[in-house]
Amino acid sequence: MDPRISTLESDVAAMRAYVETIHSNYATNLAVHEAETRLRLEILSAKADWEGKIERVKNDLKFEFQKVAGEMRNWLMGTVVGLFVGFGGLVLGIATIMRPQGSLHNTRLSR
Repeated sequence: MDPRISTLESDVAAMRAYVETIHSNYATNLAVHEAETRLRLEILSAKADWEGKIERVKNDLKFEFQKVAGEMRNWLMGTVVGLFVGFGGLVLGIATIMRPQGSLHNTRLSR
């Protein structure tokens, strides 16, 4: 056999081994890439799910704060009106008690 042919065959065998190594590395890299892609998709879906939940909670809290603010405003206005009427009645009552009897009629008649 010609030494050139045996050298050529050994080079071809080495090249085939190298190609097999590349194929196995490629398959491994492809599997890793697929796993990373699946993991990223799971993370993104979980993130979207949590963002949706957070948004719902924020909207619920905003609604509750607006509801409580409205209730507080109503209570404040009711308290202010009640105090105004109460103190007005108190002043009117004290003024009525402090006024001498018949003095109103006397001042009108004298004019």
